[in-house]
Amino acid sequence: MCAYLLKYKIIMTYTNKSIHMAFVSIFAVFAISAILLPSSASAAAPTCTFNVNDAYIDSGGSSTLTWDTSNANSVYINNGVGYVDTDGSLTLYGFYTDVTYVLTAKNSDGTTECNTSVHIDDDDYNYLAPTCDIIASPQSVSFNGSTILTWDSRNGAIYASIDNSIGAVQKQGSMVVENITETTTFKLSVSNKQGSNTCNVTVYRDTMPKGPAPTCRINIDPDTLSYGERAVISWNAYHSTSAEIDNGIGTVSLSGNLDIVPSSGATYMMTVQNQYGRVGYCSKSFTVAGGGVSGIGGNYYSAGTSHLPVNAYQFSNVVSLGSLPYTGVNKTLYIAIMLLTAIGSITLLYKLGREVIA
Repeated sequence: MCAYLLKYKIIMTYTNKSIHMAFVSIFAVFAISAILLPSSASAAAPTCTFNVNDAYIDSGGSSTLTWDTSNANSVYINNGVGYVDTDGSLTLYGFYTDVTYVLTAKNSDGTTECNTSVHIDDDDYNYLAPTCDIIASPQSVSFNGSTILTWDSRNGAIYASIDNSIGAVQKQGSMVVENITETTTFKLSVSNKQGSNTCNVTVYRDTMPKGPAPTCRINIDPDTLSYGERAVISWNAYHSTSAEIDNGIGTVSLSGNLDIVPSSGATYMMTVQNQYGRVGYCSKSFTVAGGGVSGIGGNYYSAGTSHLPVNAYQFSNVVSLGSLPYTGVNKTLYIAIMLLTAIGSITLLYKLGREVIA
């Protein structure tokens, strides 16, 4: 027994020393690696240079931006230039006021900015208020038509805007104006430190008729019916792009039909329109014997026009089966009948069996 314990102690002592030496060896390997292996060099933040070829120009002149960056993943220039290549150049035209451009270069380690400026060197700019021009093409449009406004300013305008809900704009430019429904005057306002000025252009709505006038035809068959009888509304629109029927029907196709079961007489009015805004009307009346003389009631049934709405009007003197309460069958009575039927059946079978045996 003593020999066995001594052997166990020797084994455990050797094992503990082995584990200790293993941990020491692993730590030494990591320590030596940290000392001997070179650390990875951290990436540098981007750098940039940014210049213009002509920093002082006459009003309305041009200048070229030139830039160079290193270690940049993205490069952005403000004042409407946007994202650009990491190295490059760009010529800009139409300078009427001093402008400072800021170049922003970025990578994962940081952001660097460079800037350069273009200055107006024009004697007239020092004491003259700005002037402007604005034109429209075309200057005469049809209903819901569109035009292109084009404008320009001179003498160093700092601010420009156009009325009729357009707002602030560039000192020179163009834009499309849509959905013109009436004759409209567009006024351009420009200003600088010396004063302000305005110019305008009028776009005329062409009031001459375009194409044939829209017309329509609506019919109700029969137009005199008994209370609860079904009728058919049918219609056709000509030279039209849209159609609508009142009394709860709404927008419809240019031709179609609809079944109705009215509870009173009424008049249906149909409105049609073409692409130029010209409008036409047609109507049809009907009477219901035993019904009211005004309003429109009853059920609508779609017939041949799947998109038409189904009105929810109901006859006041009609009660649907679904609205009646369900009384059911008395549960106790039902069970008693079933029990009596079962007992009678068993008794009858028993008697028949006795007779057969006898």
